[in-house]
Amino acid sequence: METINLSQARNLLLAAKSKAIIARGINDDTMLKEAQDSAVITMGRLFISSPFLAEIIVKSFESRGDI
Repeated sequence: METINLSQARNLLLAAKSKAIIARGINDDTMLKEAQDSAVITMGRLFISSPFLAEIIVKSFESRGDI
């Protein structure tokens, strides 16, 4: 799996979140699954690059209620 930096991860996660919001709005389960898969892959790549940063992002999402 390819490594990424925090800025790349942030952009990819924001894109996945936007796609998920749109998918929910139009009731598109396939699009929602793609958005979820993209977020999981991004977090995996970030975890490989920097486990500490990945943990910070997960805790941030949890505190905001995003996951």
